Amino acid sequence: MIKLPFKSKDIKTTELNKGSIQRIIRLMFWTFLFFLLLKSVIGVFKPSEKIEIPEIKLEQQMPASVAESFVKEYLTYNISSSLEEKKEYEERVYTFLADYVKLPTMIGIQADSKVENTYVYEIKKLKTNQYDVIVKADTVYTFVDGQRKKKSIYLKVPVAEQEGKFVVEDTPIIIPKVEKASIKYERYSEGDELNITEAFEVKEIMANFFKTYCTGKPSEIAYYMDDGKPRAGFEKSFEFLDIMDFRVHYLENIGYKAIAEIKIRDVVSNKEFLQNYNIDIVNKDGRWYIKGLNLRGGNIHEEYEKTDKEQK
Repeated sequence: MIKLPFKSKDIKTTELNKGSIQRIIRLMFWTFLFFLLLKSVIGVFKPSEKIEIPEIKLEQQMPASVAESFVKEYLTYNISSSLEEKKEYEERVYTFLADYVKLPTMIGIQADSKVENTYVYEIKKLKTNQYDVIVKADTVYTFVDGQRKKKSIYLKVPVAEQEGKFVVEDTPIIIPKVEKASIKYERYSEGDELNITEAFEVKEIMANFFKTYCTGKPSEIAYYMDDGKPRAGFEKSFEFLDIMDFRVHYLENIGYKAIAEIKIRDVVSNKEFLQNYNIDIVNKDGRWYIKGLNLRGGNIHEEYEKTDKEQK
């Protein structure tokens, strides 16, 4: 019988040591893999430090609010130039204006001035904590004899920020009237336009819808909607009069779009209004439903999701 140079107990100990080492290696491998996976998940759900929506909104709202409030006080004053009224005017204006900025005298004023409305046209942020805010002020002048005159004044207001507080840091400048953009109106012409007979059928349904939209209940409006959900309408504050212009376009793989110009009337003042809509509609089982009621009857530039061709 050949004798081994070591005992069987030593063999078992050696095998156990090898098994332990393998288990330790596997444990280290899975621990490392779990760490990588956890790190990637945290990276996915960690909010981006570059996107700070509340601060962006604050930058837009606070300078605009300060500029509007300043303009309202700056352009509101009285003919009388007594010391008390001059002091009251300065207190109102310096609520928003830096103390070092000088105000003109109140001598020679020929009419009371009052700002009725203010509108912010533009907010431009400079490289530092400064903003240029363009404000339109609708002003009413009242003369000694009681005559009144309306005038719109446009001002560019310099606003500065420091430690979260805002101030008008210099005199505003009066600027010319802000000109409106000159654009070309493009009649909607996408897809194939339905013939008169087919379009008339849809037009009758849209007329009934707008009647209901003006005077009906949300549950009644839901009857015309594709999703069947109730919607609020004008609740009898406007009266539907007529559809002045109407046509329907079919876009392959997209669906139907109706272009409508409707006329409604204010039930209080009797004033008539024209409204242009582009309406996404669908045909289900021979009946037309409204999928979307959208602004604009022309200059429509939309990106549609490709869908299955709807049944005509």
